[in-house]
This record gives sequence, C-alpha cells and structure tokens, in this order.
Amino acid sequence: MVNYWAIAIGINQYENFQPLTYAERDAQAMQHVWAMEGGIPIEQCFLLSDNATPDGSSQPAPNRDTILDLLTDVCQHRLCPDDVLWLFFSGYGAQYQNKDYLLPMDAEPTRIPATAIAVEDLFGILQAAPTRNILTLLDMNRSQGTLGGEGAGAQTLELAQHLQLPVILSCRPEQFSHETLLLRQGLFTSVLLEGLRSYGCLTPEQLAQFLRNRLPELSEHHWRPRQDPAVVIPDQQRYQLLLPGKSRPSEAHSSADEDGVLQSPEPPVAPLPPPPPPDMGNGTAPSEEQVPVEDEKTWQKLLLFGGLTLLALLALVVVRNGEIVTRPTTTRPSPGTQETLPPSPSVPLGESGTEAAPQPSPTDSGTPSPTVQPEPIPAAPQNPELPPVGSGGDDSSGKNDLAATDRDRQILDSARATLTRFRSDAPTNQVSEIGEAIRQLRQIPPGNPVYAEAQQSLDRWSAMIFDIAIGRAARQNGGDSVIAAQNYQAAISAAQLVPSDRPETYRAAMRSITVWSQKTMDLANLNASQGALGLAIQVANYVPPNTPAYAEAQRAIATWQAQVQPLPGTQQTAEVPPQ
Repeated sequence: MVNYWAIAIGINQYENFQPLTYAERDAQAMQHVWAMEGGIPIEQCFLLSDNATPDGSSQPAPNRDTILDLLTDVCQHRLCPDDVLWLFFSGYGAQYQNKDYLLPMDAEPTRIPATAIAVEDLFGILQAAPTRNILTLLDMNRSQGTLGGEGAGAQTLELAQHLQLPVILSCRPEQFSHETLLLRQGLFTSVLLEGLRSYGCLTPEQLAQFLRNRLPELSEHHWRPRQDPAVVIPDQQRYQLLLPGKSRPSEAHSSADEDGVLQSPEPPVAPLPPPPPPDMGNGTAPSEEQVPVEDEKTWQKLLLFGGLTLLALLALVVVRNGEIVTRPTTTRPSPGTQETLPPSPSVPLGESGTEAAPQPSPTDSGTPSPTVQPEPIPAAPQNPELPPVGSGGDDSSGKNDLAATDRDRQILDSARATLTRFRSDAPTNQVSEIGEAIRQLRQIPPGNPVYAEAQQSLDRWSAMIFDIAIGRAARQNGGDSVIAAQNYQAAISAAQLVPSDRPETYRAAMRSITVWSQKTMDLANLNASQGALGLAIQVANYVPPNTPAYAEAQRAIATWQAQVQPLPGTQQTAEVPPQ
C-alpha cells in the first residue's frame, strides 16, 4: 500500500532578516490543498510556520533544529518503499561560498554555515529515505536584497541532477522569486495551486510543464520581471502519481507533443455495435428489397411536413408585414430635383446633420424601385457625460453608442499600453506610470460596455501601487538609518498615490503610512538617545508632511537643533546602530 506524506515550511518573521509577507500563507495553502483537496490524511501533512495553526494549537517554530528533526523523523521512521513525500519550502535562500542554503527562522547573516540549512545536507537526508518518490519544491530566492540571493539555486540543481532527486525551484539562479499583494501569495505557489486544483497536474512531469507555461505568463500579468521555474525530474519519477485516489498515467503509453508537453493517454474507444434490425412484427428482419421502400416513404413524409411548415412561415410573414408591404412607395428624385421627406429616426443622417441620400443598390438598372422603410428604432438614452460624436447633433443613438464604445476601448488600450511601454526590469520604478494609466481610465464614464473592465483594472493597478510601496519599505538598508528612512519615505510616496475610491486598498495604505512614518521617527529618536543629534535631525527630516508623525518630527528637530552647536566647517558624525 502506498502512503502519501507532505511537509510544508513557510517563514515570514525572521530574527535577523527583513520579514516576508506571504511565505507562511504559501505553506498553509499547500497543506490545505494536500489534506482537504488532494486526499492526503491531515495527520500526514506537517506544517512549520511562524504562528499557531488555524485551530489555535501551538506548533514548533521553524528554526534550524526543528526543520532538520522533522525531516529526519519522516524520512527515517515513517516512509516506506513506494511511499510519496512532498517537501515544500517558502522563505529566504542564500548562496555562500558557492553553496546553497535554506534560511530557517534563526539564521544569522554572519554565520550562514552554522545557522542555515545546507541544501547538500537536506538532500542527504532525502537520499537516505527508503523511497525515491520525493518531490521537493523550493521557493528560496525571493528578494534582491537578501544576503547572497544572486545565484542561489545553481548548486541545488547540480546536486539534484547528480543524486537523481525530483526538484522544482521557483526561479532560475539568475532570476528572483516574487510575491504580490494582488494574489496575497508568491507567484510560484499561486501557479502550483492552480495546476493542482484546476488542471489536474498529478505527476511531476505534468506539474513541471504547467509551471513552465504559466509562471512566466503570471509574472508578466503582474508586471514582475520574468520568472521561470528550474526543474530536475529523473525519468523514473517523471510519471509518479503525486496524490492518492487518482489513476496513474501510463508511462508506456504517454507521449509528448513537439513542444515536450505531456499528453495524457486517452482510453481506447470501442467501435459502436451495428444497430439491431427493425422488427417487422413477425420476428424477422426486412429483406434487402424492403429497405428502399421504407426509405422512400420516410422521405415523402419529411418533404410533406417541410412544405407545410414553410407555407405556414410564409403566411406568418405576410400577415405581420402587410402594413409595410402595402405602404405607398417612395421613388428617387430625378436629377436636378431635391427630395423632401419628413424627418424620421429611421433615415440616416449625413455628416452635416442632414439626411443622407439613398444609395443605389448593386442591382439597380436605372428604373426607380420601391424602398421599404424599416420600423423606427427608439433611441437609447444618451449619457450626458459623453462628448458629442461627429459634428451632427441629431446622430442616431446606435452610432453614438458605438463611437463612444470605440473611444473608451481606445482609452483602456492606451492605459494598458502605457504600463507595457514603461515597464522595466525594476518593478519599483512604475508608480508614476501606473498613476498615469489610472488617470486615463478615469475618463471612461459609467454605463459604457468597457466601464466594468476599466474598474477591474483600477482595482488591480491600485493594489499594485500598494504592493510596490510595501516592496520599497522592505528594502535592505545595511544597518544605515538614513537609508532606512529613505526607503520608508519612498514607500510613503508610493502609498499616497493609492486612489481613495478603492476603499479596501486605500485603508491598508493609510495604515501602512502611519506605521512607516512612525518607524522613521523611531530611528531618529534612537540616534538622539545615543547622542547623535545631527544624524537624528537628518533622519527626522525624512518624515513626509501629511503623515501622522510629521508634527512630532518637526518638534523634535527644533529641540535637537537648539542643542547642536557644530563648529564652523565641521559635520557631526555618529556610528549608525545596526537595524
């Protein structure tokens, strides 16, 4: 009997690194899909994260010893041959002296080998397990500011290839893994969940192919630098069933298309049996001479029924349109004469607002022919916010609506093109372009076909601004309080651009502005308490106006300036405490 096991590790709150936002949420989501949707018993799905489990029970913190103890226990004492193990890690990763490390909660930047988990040690534990069916998913390279983040993953891929272990990394070694407020998850985890839930990715090969296709697309959609998964899957594990209760794809009959995408084998379709011969009432089948006679009678019945139906439809048309058919006909005016007709909504207008002359039909031979006037169509109510279309004030409502829709579609496309045109590899440089795109979308008034689509873009782009602000506040500062204050100021500047008519995102942005302005003031007070008044003044000056801590900052600056009497031509310096 095959048993299924799973370990999810997600770390937000690091003791010595900037916190992550959604790593813990990623791990919780993976545990949920394994246990509640994938059929793995909940007691065989282990979760290590910062906080208590959703039911309020306590759990060990994801420090180095706890992670290694759990892995060793599962691999050495619980797994049996042919069992399946998922291992998911969401958190920081680092490269130190050409070796890859996973950073547990208690990792120290100055003691990486002693406090982090070397990937080669992790793989050694997995290699010693009695089963080869272990899929390792590592989202370990999430920030450009992490110590040694660049290049992390290269050794991991080499070791996985050498040891023949199935491993999927969230990005290539030269890329960075991202999380976003819009999804409230890492991009890698979002695609994993989508593949398992919606697309039935039940084998490592299917999951890897889905990640290769979907992850770059999702990073592009959220205006993030391209993110591609890095995959190592040995042939013998390529079609291993990952979740219980599902049918295993046949490795012998599975095939791949020209792009390498796995094609699940289709069950053979049995040919339909021939229909039984019709009963003639005496238990015998009709002879070959009898069949054409029956067919001929059937066709006669069908022709008769069809003819009657057609006659009925023609009669209905004549009755309903009798008034139109008997209406007096209108002929074209002779050359040199002018036709005068009473204004009618059914007559199209020319560019000057007058009625357009009727156009001859392609079959016109020069003889005036009767024209049938269509029933007038009631005009749709005009939106007072829309500018007039064309120069004719009496243009038809349908033409006006169509032109307005085209115009608003052009506005929406232009706003999207603005973001695409200015998008660069640094996503934190896009706030002004997003603001310009939002300004363009506000030209689309309510009641138009593209209005709802524009509002969805406004919601997404507003959340994107706040997401960028969070990223700015989380930048590394290297222990420099001035750099930290600059980061908070940049984050506040971005968050202040969140539109107030997006209430949920706006409230979250305002709360963050309060926190970031107060953190800047706390840095200033810390420097002042250590006697570095000049540095305290410099930091306090980064508290922006119109923030809750601005008044406090201005009072403190005035107090500290009164206490500082620098010598002419000198500048006070102080050692900056580590942040």
